[in-house]
Amino acid sequence: MLFAGAGSFAATVTAEFRINENSRITGAKLIRRTPTPEGVTEEVHPGKVDGSRVTFTDLPADEAGWYDMKLTMQMLYGDEGVVEGWNPRVPASDYEQEQPLSDAAIRKIQDKIADLYKDAFPDVVQVLSISGNIQNAAVLVFHLRTRPFTTAGFNKMDWIFRVDRMQWRDPNEETWTMAKQAGSFSLLYDRQYKQLYPEIRWMFAEQLGGIVLKDADETRDLGTIALPDPPYGFHACTASGNIIEPVTLKGKLPEPEE
Repeated sequence: MLFAGAGSFAATVTAEFRINENSRITGAKLIRRTPTPEGVTEEVHPGKVDGSRVTFTDLPADEAGWYDMKLTMQMLYGDEGVVEGWNPRVPASDYEQEQPLSDAAIRKIQDKIADLYKDAFPDVVQVLSISGNIQNAAVLVFHLRTRPFTTAGFNKMDWIFRVDRMQWRDPNEETWTMAKQAGSFSLLYDRQYKQLYPEIRWMFAEQLGGIVLKDADETRDLGTIALPDPPYGFHACTASGNIIEPVTLKGKLPEPEE
C-alpha cells in the first residue's frame, strides 16, 4: 500500500450537475482521504459553486489517496440535504477476466455483517450499497442507536448515527472476512436530537467518490452528473442516479413521533 507524501498543489476538478429544478447546490467540498498505518486521514478542500457547476483548484495530486466530493443542497420548501461521494473501488481479482460479485456472495457478506452487530451498540444496521468482484467487496453500512446510552452522563434525548465503508475479501473463495487494514473506515459519525432526526436527508453517491489525481497539472472534468434529491434518512444511489433501497440487517427504523 502507498502512503501519502507531500504531493503537488495545482490540480483542478470540475463537475456539472443535473438536479431537480426546485433544488440548488449551496456548498461543495472535496475530502481527500489517504491511507496511513494509523488509519485513513481526511483533508477538506472547499470548492466554488456557480449555479449547477462546481470547481475545485490547487489540489494535491498523487496516487497515495483519493477524493470524495460532498455537496450540500437546498430543496423545495427549504429542506436541506447532503450528497456525499464514497469510494466503491476494490482490488482486482486474480482472474484474467474479471468475475462479478454474485448474489450468493452478497447474501453471505450481509449475514456476516448481521452476525457482527448482533449484540453490538447500534439498534439498527442497514446495508446501503455493496459492490465488487468475486474476491473483494466494498460495503456501505449504516448504524443507528436509538436507545438511551451513557456518555458523560445518561443520555436519552440524542440518537447516534454512523456510516462505515467496509471492505471484505475472499481470496480463496472459501469464506468472506473483513479486511480491517485495507479500506474499512468511518465516513460519518454524529448524533442528533431524536425529534430532529427525521429531518435528515443524506445520500451517498459512488459517482462522486474515488477520484484519483495523478499529475500536479491535471484538470479533471467529471462531466455532467445526474443527481436525485436525497430522500429522508440515509441512502445510497447508483452511478446512474437511481436510489438504492437499504437492506435492514438488524432492528427497525423507528416511526416518526407525532
